[in-house]
Amino acid sequence: MFSISATFLGGWFHGTAPGQGSEWPPHPTRLVQALIASWFNGDTDKSEAEAIRWVESLEPPTIISPHHAPEEAYDSWVPMNSLPNWAKSSGKRPTMPKLTSTIAGRFVGDDPIVFVWDVDIPDHLAPSMSSLCQRCTRLGTSDSMVMLSSGSVEDAFVGAWRPSPLGRTVIRTPFAGTLDHTRPDAGPMPGRVAPTHWTRYSWSQTGRPGRMVTLGLVQGSWPVERTLLLTRRLRQAVMASAEDAGIPISKLIHGHDDFGAPLRTRHVSFCALPHVGHRYAHGSVIGVSFVTPTGASDEQASLVSDAIAAWVDAGATLGFSDGTALRFDIPDSRKALEDETWSQPSRTWVTAVPMELPRHVVKRQGWNGGTWRRVGVAIKRACAYEGLPVPENIVASKSPPLVGSPHTRAMCGDFERPLMHVELTFPVTVEGPLILGSSNHFGLGLMVPTDAS
Repeated sequence: MFSISATFLGGWFHGTAPGQGSEWPPHPTRLVQALIASWFNGDTDKSEAEAIRWVESLEPPTIISPHHAPEEAYDSWVPMNSLPNWAKSSGKRPTMPKLTSTIAGRFVGDDPIVFVWDVDIPDHLAPSMSSLCQRCTRLGTSDSMVMLSSGSVEDAFVGAWRPSPLGRTVIRTPFAGTLDHTRPDAGPMPGRVAPTHWTRYSWSQTGRPGRMVTLGLVQGSWPVERTLLLTRRLRQAVMASAEDAGIPISKLIHGHDDFGAPLRTRHVSFCALPHVGHRYAHGSVIGVSFVTPTGASDEQASLVSDAIAAWVDAGATLGFSDGTALRFDIPDSRKALEDETWSQPSRTWVTAVPMELPRHVVKRQGWNGGTWRRVGVAIKRACAYEGLPVPENIVASKSPPLVGSPHTRAMCGDFERPLMHVELTFPVTVEGPLILGSSNHFGLGLMVPTDAS
């Protein structure tokens, strides 16, 4: 896969986004414009122009960079260079007003930011692209000194930004014709900003597109106690939308193999995200999430993403027999709708939604000491099924450990096995999202990290 690596010599990337905030990650359009500037500063070689036209015509790249980078922004006061019309006519030189210019930057350190395209560069264009990169000195503002190098990578399945129709971050990406729009002989452009395309991106650590796709609830309300009814209806709606759009329904969604038997491996979890965990938490559902297992093949993961996108294109609505209507959309900035809230590494995890134990634990004698020992064994069994280490400490209770979480008695649904809230402490750091128990494909057993590192 073709790649361009950008190492910032001062450790800082300075670039202001259209909203006057710091741009992150660096937009691919900014990279292509830097290559065009490098071409203008050279001999405007035809082979280099062909290399630029080739890269600008590609699909939006994967951007290998941290999810967050320390930000710094400040206002710089600059004088106006031109006089007002009234001053020109009067001949008097007035006190010059000053304008503010916001300068924003991100600290990236010594680690390069890598743009990766899922194609190989043609052999006859590789030397021209390498020459363009070597002559490029800035990416961003004039103080963003950079060293570019072109090459290839074997795999981009690491923590990176990837194009996603459901991503919440909108990034400028080039299009075929960017060079021609930027050439001095292309005629005047309306305004200073060159034409560009906008593409939604999402960041994931595992490298599987759509590993955790989150949508926010924008219309209606739903109590977390009715999670099972919501997530079952959600799965039905996604399958119906995929069928209407002519998209094959992945077995990871319907949960059955080619012979109609239940899958013995993990499949997609449809989760309701509750507002829990702090003193003012109200416990209502504020969004939904689709979690694809990491072991899924690229083909199956792509079918899952296509099915979810079909449901979103159809309006992302859910209707219920009691007249309740819910509508979802691209998530806003609420903390519970951020993937890191549910997936950041931690040793201690606690249930936001109670889990359904994977086995029966209550005997004829009712709840006693032996019952609680069997609860511990069942929880360890659930961890082993998810490939997790054996917990060092297990705290199980029917009462909610987090403000806003429901009591197990308040949960609505036809549960075959007991529900339980648990707090697990592992010997090593574990990365989420974690969803434990026999009904985890319907969002029961959704856990949240409590000591993020």
